[in-house]
Amino acid sequence: MKIKGLNFKEQETNLYERIRELSDEFDRQNKAGKDITDIAQRLEKVLEEFLLFRQ
Repeated sequence: MKIKGLNFKEQETNLYERIRELSDEFDRQNKAGKDITDIAQRLEKVLEEFLLFRQ
């Protein structure tokens, strides 16, 4: 049961890191005036994955 808990925590941490990285990249590119369409789409997918994970 501990292993399952660790696996859950690792997956959760991984998703949080991916969301943070994409959010930071989104902010940098947006401030630089660059196209953020691709980043927004990738962020949307990760957020959807996170929502499914939390259910």
